[in-house]
Amino acid sequence: MAADHVDADHFRRVLGNYPTGVAVITSADDDGAPLGLTVGTFTSVSLDPALVAFLPDKKSQSWARIRPTGRFCVNILAEHQEGVCRTFARSAAQKFDAITWHRSPSGLPLLDDAVAWIECDLWSVFDAGDHDIAVGQVRALDAPSASRPLLFFQGGYGRFTAGSMATGEADLSPWFRLVDRARPHMERISSELSVVVTATVVTHGEEVVVATAGGTSPRVFDLVGSRQKLVPPVGITHMALSADADIERWLAPLPPETHAAMRDTVDAVRERGYTVAVASPELTEFTRSWATSEVTTPRSDLPINPDGVDLDAAKDVHSLHAAAFGPDGHVQMILNIFLGSRSGGDAGPSAAQAARLLLKSTKELTAFLAG
Repeated sequence: MAADHVDADHFRRVLGNYPTGVAVITSADDDGAPLGLTVGTFTSVSLDPALVAFLPDKKSQSWARIRPTGRFCVNILAEHQEGVCRTFARSAAQKFDAITWHRSPSGLPLLDDAVAWIECDLWSVFDAGDHDIAVGQVRALDAPSASRPLLFFQGGYGRFTAGSMATGEADLSPWFRLVDRARPHMERISSELSVVVTATVVTHGEEVVVATAGGTSPRVFDLVGSRQKLVPPVGITHMALSADADIERWLAPLPPETHAAMRDTVDAVRERGYTVAVASPELTEFTRSWATSEVTTPRSDLPINPDGVDLDAAKDVHSLHAAAFGPDGHVQMILNIFLGSRSGGDAGPSAAQAARLLLKSTKELTAFLAG
């Protein structure tokens, strides 16, 4: 039975509601001359063997030259590379003259500043109407840039500005299930309080940001995957709820004369059940150093859980931090709310309200893990 006719323009409009990444497929001919074309139809196919695919237009002259080489490289474009995308979307002989690039060890063109590259041997080519489906077996790959990818959506180019992100680093895989469960709580807190929320874990002697929610600043999203050594006060909420021996090892880098005061702070976190940080120049300096991965010197002079802080009245609470526990009673994840300085005017929900919402969320996460 013949298929019903589908209007091409309507087809493009409807399918345009599905955003895609943008990649440049590169190769080199027998003389080493670089070849390239832009595609918005790149995808992973298989893990074992490692296969990827892209869908070139059968009429593409560049694809006609790349196919006989038997190999190609996928260059995933960064958000600032719209010009590169347009260059390789044109039928032009000297595309590579307009961009900066270098060769891979095997001689294929790698575009400078691309988010990632995947070098492949051509595995097979399938007929797919007016396009081909080109499948490649991965031989080498890397993601050298921390930039976010260029996106194509409804006929235009844009960038990724989602409300939450999570890291996919391999050594953090034990926390993936918890991150997925934590995300709705983080987004609810962020939405209700209009604040930035992060989730951190401690692994291999480091505190790592595994997810964020709220805020539109690239700096917020760039925090995902960032790591800091457990140098006091980094990790204080996690450490305060850990075994005494672990706390003593954590305190060791501090000058001995500060240990007693830091233990008092740790005890205050344990008693309260969460950490309160009050805005101050010292905390601002520390936060900047954390965000830029420059925390190297332990310090005990920050206003963390100060005596007498009234969360119902305080306007200068900077952040709140609480833990979710695993079935064994050990800390699994810390949720962090960043309220910022509240000086005058309508400051919105009080720090006490924020604390209640934070504790409710971490208790629900703990109950999930126990189940």
